Amino acid sequence: MRIRSKLGILWLLLLGASAFAVFHIISKEERSNDTAEGHFALSTEGETEQKEVMYINMEDEANTDLETLEEGVDKDCFVDDIPGVAPFRKPEKVPLYTPIVDTNSSDHCAEMLNVDKVAWMILAKGNIHHHVLWRQWLASAAGKVPKSNVCDGETFDMSRTEAFVDGFYEDVCSKVKNPVIDFDDPMAYQVLFSLYVHVPPGGEKYLDSFFRKYLISRQVRVEWGEHSMIYATRELLWFAFKDPRNTRFVLLSESDVPVYGPLQVYHQLQSEDKSRVDVSEMRSTDKYRWNFRFLCGNPPIREKDWRKSSQWFTLIRDHAYSILTDVGVYRSFERFCTSFYDDVNSWYRVCYSDEHYIPTLLNMVANITTLYPTRGPSHVDFSQGGAHPYEYTATNVTARLFYARLRVSHSCVRGLEPQKKWIAATNATFVDMFDKTPPSCTISKDDADLLESLRGNLWSCPLLARKFKIDTQAAVIKLFEEYDETLAIIDERVSRFFKDKDWLASFEQSQFKNAFFGSN
Repeated sequence: MRIRSKLGILWLLLLGASAFAVFHIISKEERSNDTAEGHFALSTEGETEQKEVMYINMEDEANTDLETLEEGVDKDCFVDDIPGVAPFRKPEKVPLYTPIVDTNSSDHCAEMLNVDKVAWMILAKGNIHHHVLWRQWLASAAGKVPKSNVCDGETFDMSRTEAFVDGFYEDVCSKVKNPVIDFDDPMAYQVLFSLYVHVPPGGEKYLDSFFRKYLISRQVRVEWGEHSMIYATRELLWFAFKDPRNTRFVLLSESDVPVYGPLQVYHQLQSEDKSRVDVSEMRSTDKYRWNFRFLCGNPPIREKDWRKSSQWFTLIRDHAYSILTDVGVYRSFERFCTSFYDDVNSWYRVCYSDEHYIPTLLNMVANITTLYPTRGPSHVDFSQGGAHPYEYTATNVTARLFYARLRVSHSCVRGLEPQKKWIAATNATFVDMFDKTPPSCTISKDDADLLESLRGNLWSCPLLARKFKIDTQAAVIKLFEEYDETLAIIDERVSRFFKDKDWLASFEQSQFKNAFFGSN
């Protein structure tokens, strides 16, 4: 490896320098103190025995690589100030909570109907840019239930829905009985999604009142590019995992907007039996973020284990469990994933846990056939270059942007008319419990054939898009209202209710909007 060879050369150059000896010779007493403080020291005495403990199950090539490096850098994985090698953090020792699962879901409606849910997990800085839009979007799922949960073949299964006839909605889901959408809490009217929100301590005062109700009880301070982002993500995942009805987990940001309606998103995610986390082989240009210190972890993380994906993901439940039960890989990233100036190669080397921790972990512990080689559920535009994606403005917001760009990747449904057919076909797989007429349990042959032909082919298609700044909310809502039949992202009855209540005008005049207009 390029870095390893250069480290070897560096050792030869420094071998004759007396300063090197003074700098690196560590007394037995000092090493004893390091070990007592929790640092793992590779001493000369008993080196073989300690290696067997540290690097158990490592392949021979990894042991050989480490031995070569030890000749050039030091006998201690935790010696700082090694030229060209990343520094390490002191262990933060933040608590990693064991995952627990409630006996029953807190959503009694979903529990009674045996509906699998999608956990919507929002990792935000404080303000959710499109809070009104997300109210509309969630309300658009009101009363919708997959036909497979209430139908037996082509007939409405009265045994499954007897509770509805006997006043189940009134007794258990009382709010759902009334088809008038209450925008104070649209979650009360649907059974397809759960909602979890994390903001740093103090950020809750900037949250819309609706989202504040779904704020998780453990909050941490989060810095962009720092390991704290992973900790906050794990906290969101921990609370979402508690609900046994949550079978899919989606992480999104405050600047995301939907590119499809809730029924399409739900149908697609539940039809996917894999996680959207890219664990495909890394490009050589990305591997420089790995450094030899990762071999010091338990388990060791080899360069060939290293992976990169988007911070934003969708997970199946098995992979959520793998993340929540991991300790060793998390602790390695906590200590060794650091950004620093490489004075040997004269460049600034970066490492971001949010891009590497989850894909690297799943690459090590999961079957790669259970992961889609795509970077999350969100469209992002990095065509401008730099560390951050392009930020869409109000002038960018057009129908064509959504149906011709944001919804499209190499294997997606292209063109507005084909997209409308797919939307109609997925809508046909749900019943509307607000409909007073007996629901139809059949799906037309054309719809069934279309869905079957696309099965397994849409895993790379974006379901969300970012970054849309807060000042785009009015333009996005207006677009969705004007193109409610073509884009079909917001339900028409929801748009009508929204217009009657004039929520947008209220938002435009709000102190919240004025305080954070234009924030990123």
